[in-house]
Amino acid sequence: MVFAVNPDKLEKDAILITGFTGFGNVGFNVMNHLAETLDLESVGFWGNSTWLHRGRLEAPITLYKEKTRAVYYLVPRVPIPVTATPQQFWDAMMATVIQWDFKEYLFIGGLREVTRQPGDNKWAAYVATPEYEKNYGIRTTMGDHLPMIGPLASILAYGTSHEKSVIALLVYCDEDEDEEAAQIALKELARLTQLEFPEPPIIPFDYSFVPMMRFSSSEYQGESSIDDDSDEMELGFDIGDLR
Repeated sequence: MVFAVNPDKLEKDAILITGFTGFGNVGFNVMNHLAETLDLESVGFWGNSTWLHRGRLEAPITLYKEKTRAVYYLVPRVPIPVTATPQQFWDAMMATVIQWDFKEYLFIGGLREVTRQPGDNKWAAYVATPEYEKNYGIRTTMGDHLPMIGPLASILAYGTSHEKSVIALLVYCDEDEDEEAAQIALKELARLTQLEFPEPPIIPFDYSFVPMMRFSSSEYQGESSIDDDSDEMELGFDIGDLR
């Protein structure tokens, strides 16, 4: 797998924002909206393919930096199914990300509406590391016994063990594509970071030209279980081709 980033060129007093496919495709849609609407430069690349888009080099997973603010965006430009991807891949990626030693890490994702606690009328739930709670005063609000997997599990585990400020912003959503939840996530992100971001509507990225893509993001239904013997394993960007 190609991984190209120069950690010596990364600013330390910076924020990293990321999110991937999952329930409602909230993280995936928000991150691609930001990549499409902000003035960014590409500074890191994961994958076996690159291309030019809006005059900048991109890869299946691209690290961008704002040109005027110390804000980085780790964006999956293609929908990589979380459950069909070895956990070791996410562990290696998030271990590297945490080693960059940024001051703040924000992960955007979806949380199924059916998991909402009785009486909870908030739009989103948070999962914060102890360091984030100490530095920013925002505590974990997500309920107990809700398993987390993939990159979300990895960044929270590494962030906690390495005493980094990491928070997951998980917006209540439908299991299928939920654009309204992505819009809510954008507003919550602005509130958390005190930064301005391009407002909805959500602008998608047309990745149909990328090799191995066989379906649109609306056909990927999130982090549901996939039978290893089913033909569905062939759909999407084959993680084996990223190595």
